[in-house]
Amino acid sequence: KTSALSQVEESIYTTVWPYLDSCVIQVRNLAAKIVAQFWPLNMEILVENILSSLGNTNLLHSNLMVLQTITSNSTALPEETDLIIQHLSKILPATECYMIKTVVVQIFLNIGQNLDTSEVSISPERPQPGIHLYLEKTCHTENTQSTDTIKENLRSDDIQLVSRSLDIISKSSLQDDQVEDLIEVTSDLLSSPIPVVLSKSLNFLNLQQVTKVINSNPESALDILEALKSCPEIPSLSISLAKMQLTASCLNALLIQDDWAWFFGDTSEYVSVFVECSENIYNMAHPNQLEDSRLTACSSLVAMLPSFNIRKLRGKMTPILQYGVINCLNAAILLLQDEDVDVRNAATLFASQLKRSSLLPQNCDISSSLGLEAVILFALDELTEVIEMFVPVSSILNAPSTISSNATSSVGKKQQLFKRGDGINVYEEPVFMLYTYDHVIRMYCEKVGQLDLIVDYKSVLAKADEVISSYEEHKEQALYKPSYFDLTEYEKLTRLSVLLKLLPQENVCKQPPSEEIQQQLNILQQKISAFMHDY
Repeated sequence: KTSALSQVEESIYTTVWPYLDSCVIQVRNLAAKIVAQFWPLNMEILVENILSSLGNTNLLHSNLMVLQTITSNSTALPEETDLIIQHLSKILPATECYMIKTVVVQIFLNIGQNLDTSEVSISPERPQPGIHLYLEKTCHTENTQSTDTIKENLRSDDIQLVSRSLDIISKSSLQDDQVEDLIEVTSDLLSSPIPVVLSKSLNFLNLQQVTKVINSNPESALDILEALKSCPEIPSLSISLAKMQLTASCLNALLIQDDWAWFFGDTSEYVSVFVECSENIYNMAHPNQLEDSRLTACSSLVAMLPSFNIRKLRGKMTPILQYGVINCLNAAILLLQDEDVDVRNAATLFASQLKRSSLLPQNCDISSSLGLEAVILFALDELTEVIEMFVPVSSILNAPSTISSNATSSVGKKQQLFKRGDGINVYEEPVFMLYTYDHVIRMYCEKVGQLDLIVDYKSVLAKADEVISSYEEHKEQALYKPSYFDLTEYEKLTRLSVLLKLLPQENVCKQPPSEEIQQQLNILQQKISAFMHDY
């Protein structure tokens, strides 16, 4: 039987052949690929081998893998195609192994034939290995169904049929008019109490091709937002994240319309929906959330991007809407500092596509560091009415309220170099970030415009003087040293130092400090810097 092979090829062929019956699937896959390269016989003998191995699942799987490899590497002759169709179609109902069913479907795809899988029953109560691969393959053979047929299937009471139809449309390349038809019927499924149906419906509506249609058709966005109101509260994180992303996409579709102000009037319900969605994004961006949550927060920010870039926020949006945008940008600041590189990259994609200040490089991708600057400059330029809520500004402006005047507050506490515990971002560098915030704010005020911060100079001076007096009082006893070496205390002192140095800067405050106050600010800042440099 191996007369067509050379001596070396025959040696390889006969050595590998016994491994087709291995109980290890990876071994069978490799053996089948090798045998397929040296198969010296005609297709009829291979089909006979397949049929004769019906009682041996492992060998049947390997023989089918040989045929799959052969049909993927070369075009089958018409008589070979007829032979495969005649005999292999019998295997599908004769086996319960979905790994084998998947290979049979792939063979038919390789020879350009569709295999009727309607008679194959799938029991969700008894999940089998490979069932998801099988469903994915069969979706490709069924995506030729008409839109009307799929819509009818989606309205069926048969959960299995609905789930299968959702898989088909999620993996199919659809025209815009088909997507528009399917959005309506899929939106109705958002009220389904069945988790698998609800999850797959949300996943379909979050597809890029669906988002594109929603952006051009605000009526669809309104329908989906209305349907989300009746969406059951199922204790599933993936469903909650999908709902958040879908809400963000729909809100963006309304905000990019020319008549966006009509949707977001003072008494509009969509204002509260926008703010709530922005708060959810911010909460999901926190380091104590799972990576999937933080990545979905990034995806939701990207979904909002067109509205941020198209709309003029300053002087056009109401303060409550600007508050929602601030939540999104605060989330971006957190995500750009995330300890996971995938999350940082996803957040950098958002920052790179955000409307960019002229102070930064144009028409190119930017790093996470420049992405951070891009987000800060965008907020400083567009959101002056609520800028005090922006983390880079509030973390400096609120310095007096975050620092204790008791220099001995950390004495006796266990000191450690790094923060530890659940939800702690070990990648975070708070002191470096403070200096970054300070640098960008200064750059904006020097080269772009007025920040108009409202500052109570007397309160700042009193608090700074109180802190310095407390440190000087305990200097002889050296009791302040343990407190100083605590990272949190050092960060707080840095905040106060940065604030004292920033306030005299031109264009920072709405009411600039008098010369006398400037002198006091400079003296106090120099004293705090001395404390920080002594140790």
